Amino acid sequence: MSEGARMVGAIWQLGGAAGAVYYVFKLIGYGATARYSTAAGKVLSAKIEARSSGSYGKPNTVQAARIEYEYEVGGRKYRGDVIDAGGSLWTGSRGRADEACRRYPAGSVVAVRYDPADPKRAFLERSPAALLIGLAGCAAAFIGGWLLRGGLSA
Repeated sequence: MSEGARMVGAIWQLGGAAGAVYYVFKLIGYGATARYSTAAGKVLSAKIEARSSGSYGKPNTVQAARIEYEYEVGGRKYRGDVIDAGGSLWTGSRGRADEACRRYPAGSVVAVRYDPADPKRAFLERSPAALLIGLAGCAAAFIGGWLLRGGLSA
């Protein structure tokens, strides 16, 4: 195994471990959302917007749904736009954005989950999929780094 491959493996392991720690903490925070309260809300707007994605001079435009809603807690009105507490799995797929807009059309009544300690923290759905995929990717980077460093040649 070359020294260069070992170095790349070490970098992958370090990045994978750091990312895994990040996603574990995000999952712990996500777990707390199970105790959030629910309020009736109303969708104010449902539209698709272009978002810039990409890096290193290679811009990429993706289509994402932007759902804005209003809800009331303790006589005070709040506005939100977070769809999923676990994060977004949006891709460049216009179909995925269209589906979210169909699910939450403007004027519809929705159940809004909010943090009783901080009611402005709210969302419409609760799915850990994005967090679990991120964690799996970090684990794969860590294992790939271990293999590059000669993990199976022990």
